[in-house]
Amino acid sequence: MRGLLAALLVSAPANAQPTPKDPQGIDIQQYKPAPGRSDVLGMHSPRVAPHLSWNMGLSLNYARGPLNFVNSGTNGPVYAIVRDQYTIDLMGALSLLGRFELGMALPITSHHSAPSVSLPPRYPRGVHTTDVGDLRLVPKLQLLSTSVGLRLGVAVPLLLPTSGGKEFLGRDDIAVFPRLLGEWTQTGGVRVLTNVGVNFQPRKQLYNLNVGNELAYGLGAEVPFQLGKHQLAAEATLVGAIGLQETDPEECPLELLASLKHRLTNGFEVHLGGGPGITHGYGTPSFRLFVGLLWTGNGARFHRPRRAAPAPSSS
Repeated sequence: MRGLLAALLVSAPANAQPTPKDPQGIDIQQYKPAPGRSDVLGMHSPRVAPHLSWNMGLSLNYARGPLNFVNSGTNGPVYAIVRDQYTIDLMGALSLLGRFELGMALPITSHHSAPSVSLPPRYPRGVHTTDVGDLRLVPKLQLLSTSVGLRLGVAVPLLLPTSGGKEFLGRDDIAVFPRLLGEWTQTGGVRVLTNVGVNFQPRKQLYNLNVGNELAYGLGAEVPFQLGKHQLAAEATLVGAIGLQETDPEECPLELLASLKHRLTNGFEVHLGGGPGITHGYGTPSFRLFVGLLWTGNGARFHRPRRAAPAPSSS
């Protein structure tokens, strides 16, 4: 019953009427994998490679029930607008000068309603669509790196409305998600990350849900270990947000994720994981499963080969 009890919006009673304007410009994909080579799942690391380097990545995730409504009195289901959500994120990042990194991520999402449940009058056939979401540009600056393993930085993800604000794929206007980034690395490679910032985004209302500017926060960790000849790492993140205009349960998404990462040869890494939604906030699924692949290159590919010095001439 978790998928119903953790329905992601606490709605008005079943006889509530739809709002006059169709508010499909709400992004119900809360998991946004970060594109940097040192990032952990959906959290940004202040680390930037000390030389010119690049990475490319692919992430696939499935979320169960990211947009459900329940009756606030009985906690029983009323509407299940989106039951199944599949998203592929195509990502990449380029590091420059040891302090700056520019990342990019393009999500492609498929939404599907449950055919066997009642649907609201506004969506009598449910939501069935596959299209691009909002393109994310992620500039990052490393501000501080100390000898005791402490790093500080700032990232300013810019979300462009490439979704067109339709069918809950994204917004109909630009959004900016600035973040202060912190990381502490212990001896042995154990990393602890923190992110805090504000989500500046267009305000939308769907029944009693009011989406607008939010206080965003996150805590993450990575623990590397060796298993035979295999280099592995356990990762975990707790990421959420709190609405600045309204702070009811539906405006407070919170999700716990964990994964196992395997560092392969030739710059490849793969991770597999999942986790539950903790609150009843919008876009928070009853559970999420994901797999990701990262390929890291180095600056040697960007440099011209040096010309060989001419041989000395004999007299």
